[in-house]
Amino acid sequence: MGVQLKHLVIAVAQGWVVTASQAEIVFNNLSTTNSQSAYFPSTLEYGDELRLGGIGRQLIQFRVEYFGELPATNQAAARIRFYANDGPGRYPAPGTRLFESDPVPLSPGYSSIILSDLAVPVPDVFTWTIEFGGLTGAVGQQAGLLLNDPPSAGFSYDDFWMRTGTNWALFRITSIGKANYAARVVTADILTVHLDGPQFLAGGGARLQLTGLVGRTCMVQASSNLTAWNAIGLFDFTKNQEEFVDANASTFDRRFYRAVTTVGGPMRFTPPKQTTNGLTEVQVTGPERFSFLLQVSPDMVNWTNLATNTFGSRPLVFVDPESGSAARRFYRARLLP
Repeated sequence: MGVQLKHLVIAVAQGWVVTASQAEIVFNNLSTTNSQSAYFPSTLEYGDELRLGGIGRQLIQFRVEYFGELPATNQAAARIRFYANDGPGRYPAPGTRLFESDPVPLSPGYSSIILSDLAVPVPDVFTWTIEFGGLTGAVGQQAGLLLNDPPSAGFSYDDFWMRTGTNWALFRITSIGKANYAARVVTADILTVHLDGPQFLAGGGARLQLTGLVGRTCMVQASSNLTAWNAIGLFDFTKNQEEFVDANASTFDRRFYRAVTTVGGPMRFTPPKQTTNGLTEVQVTGPERFSFLLQVSPDMVNWTNLATNTFGSRPLVFVDPESGSAARRFYRARLLP
């Protein structure tokens, strides 16, 4: 797909597309019998701070279990919210609201709320809350989250967040068990990035708007023929929308762009070590699914290709076959388009 703007053609291309097989449970604390008696009733907004497992960070389904001490006919409803933990405090409180549900009617007895067909990017650590409305909090007019511990996926401390007015505070429950509330978080591993633009700059460059998941590493690539691609930028998403400027855009009659994202950060070497036969072994890590070239030099001027490979979830190990007879060796790695 492309759009003609002056002399510049922009191709908006996505990276890897998510499939159903990439959905995963990154937090699970649901009870196994749905008959647990311990629950925490409140009319205030409260909930749990989660540390997610897995790698998916596009929340697509959320389920929570509660007990309603309610009459069969009632007007009670609950709202569920997701927050980034970027608020004030030594332990950052819920801050930026990422999502808020519509009111969900409540049922008496043990029940669940399931939110499906979501598409909410979440960080590794976030807080979900619930607020039960239309209740007085008296006996027969209350509802509360079920407690269940330990989680089978992900992690949660034994405290929880509660908001009184505009202030958040951490609390613990000592009488009925750990404050780990029964919930399940299902995510998809979205490895795509969306490009908007371009905006032409006075100096001849082009500004691209990119949207992706916070914490993902993004590579911007450019081409003049949609066949040969060159990497022209690499950065990490620190917010969902980032800008990238191609300062050389005006030097091309035709210019196409694409971007791919992946898990990981910059490339890193561990200190080289010597093998038993006197050769040098190096380990390098980098953003998953990105290919790279490993090079070696005796003087940091003349470089020779040593190996090419693709980063995965574990460090890659290389042995330099010429290092045994060399006085000194330097190593570097660069990402490939």
